[in-house]
Parts: sequence; C-alpha cells; structure tokens
Amino acid sequence: MAYFSSLQNFIDTITTRFNKPRRSLNNEGLLKQDIVEALSDVGKYADDVREECQSLNTSLITRSLSITATIYLDGISGDDSRTGTSNDTNSATGRVKTLQRVAQLHNFKTPELTIILVGALTTSIEVTLEIPVVNIIVSAPLNFSKRTVTNSGIIVGEGTNSISFRSTEVNIRINSPVTVEGHTGSSGNGNQSYYQFAQGALKLLPNAELGNPYRYALLNIAGSNTITLGNNTVWAVPGSTGTNSYSWNTLARYRRSAINGGAVILGTNAIETLMQGDRCLIRSYTPSNSTDVNVSDGELVADTNYLYRKSGSTIKKIAWSSF
Repeated sequence: MAYFSSLQNFIDTITTRFNKPRRSLNNEGLLKQDIVEALSDVGKYADDVREECQSLNTSLITRSLSITATIYLDGISGDDSRTGTSNDTNSATGRVKTLQRVAQLHNFKTPELTIILVGALTTSIEVTLEIPVVNIIVSAPLNFSKRTVTNSGIIVGEGTNSISFRSTEVNIRINSPVTVEGHTGSSGNGNQSYYQFAQGALKLLPNAELGNPYRYALLNIAGSNTITLGNNTVWAVPGSTGTNSYSWNTLARYRRSAINGGAVILGTNAIETLMQGDRCLIRSYTPSNSTDVNVSDGELVADTNYLYRKSGSTIKKIAWSSF
C-alpha cells in the first residue's frame, strides 16, 4: 500500500514538518527529529514511485502480449456506450451497436481483432477498419445498404455503404445471410474503376503511408450461408492509393470456399470480385525478337496473337486459337 495518496499529499506532509515557528521560550521550533522524519518521508515517496513504475511496466508487458481482441456486435440491441468485450447487455462491457464504434475502439490499437456479429446489422455509412488482421464471424444477418454518390460530376448515382479494410488479412465466416442492396449504379465522366469502387461492399486497401499500393493482402470468405448481390453491386474490390484501376493493388487476393452449401447469388451486372491476385497476370507486350532483353528469363508476356515465354535467354511463342 502506498505511503502517500498523491504527490500533493507528500508535499503537504513535508511542508507541515518544516512549517514551525522559530524557537523561543514558548516554542521548541524545528527539531532534529522533524528533519529525520522529513528525510524518511522522501524515502517513502521514492518507494511509492518505484512501485508505481513496476506496476506500469507489468501492465505494459501484459498489454504487449495481448495481441488479439474480440468484440461483439449487435445491430439490434447493442449500445455504443459499451466496449463490446462480453456477449451480453452489460452496461459497460456488453455488445456494441455499430461498426463505427468498433473502429473507434480498435483502429491503430489492436493487431488482430475478431468481430462476432450476433444481432442483425445494416451498414448506414462507409466505415474503415485500420487493423492489420480482421476476423469477422457473421452469426446474424448482415445487410450492406445503398447510398447516393456525388463527386463533382465524376461519380453520380448510387453505390454501397461499404466496409473498407486497411489490413493485410481479412477472414470472414458467413454463418448467416449476407445481402448487398441493389441499386441503379453510377456513371459520370471518370474512369470505369471509380464506379466499381463506389459499388464495392468490401474494400481491401493498402497502407497509404507506404505510397506504393502494391502490397500482398488477403480476403478469405468461407461459410455455409448465402451472399446475395443486388443489381449493379460488387462484393469485393481491391484498394489503391487512389481509385484508378491502373493503380489498384494487383497483389490483393480473394478466396471463397463454400462449406455445406455456401454460395453467391448475382443480380444483374453484379460482380463477385475485381481482385486479381488469384489470377495469372500476364504482361501485355510484343517481343521484338527471340532474345528481347525487355522480357525477363521465365516471364510470360502476350499480345493479341501469341503467348510468349522466355527460357534460357530464348523466347518461344504459342499462337492463340479459338474454341
């Protein structure tokens, strides 16, 4: 137990010991014992500070070792005044109500977060989770609502209230139905990628601080329930330092495995994913000769007529043929 309740308590105690009238016939004044006790108080306060530092160090080590956290999300009976650490309605630790609260509590703080959706949720705004690894267990219906999009005439129309992940790995288990609300789509005078990005429900973004958008990132989808994509929607899109398709992260990978009947139902013009990481990406190029130095050894390139491969400093080609 601490000797002093605070620094002010320590100062007041020392001051009292020294704040005595000068020695006189009627007053003994400051005694040797007062000085000894004051010095003892200094030692006691030093012990208080040492114990407090040890406690802080122990707490810091504990927090550093706790690299994972779990939060319970309930769009019906959740409350954003809570912390979401318990799956109940406890006024302090019970389920939270929105993804905005999840972001507030864990962005830039938690290395790996598991979000367990236990009450139906509809996204109402776009939310970005700045967490390296995110796991989402969808155990209640999840609906991505549509939104009106206006951006200086470049994007005009409708898009999706999405969840963006600035993460290296996102794992989503679909145990309950997921729906992306259909909409009219969007148009304007910009690159087609603007509209596809606006329509995406899940966006896997690279770290903007790194500048270059090309970083490995994974979006894994599994589960036994259905993902229904409404008209003109996109389920998963890669991110970039901008929204142009030519700077989208081509190393972002998407993988969906259906367990016991899980499936994706596509509406008109709906797309499951625009991520290219699981595809074989072949550079568009026509070699000038069989030893063209602009083609690396082992590389595949192609044009509208041939597929080329360089092996042992020599390029060989195969003609494309129709079915």
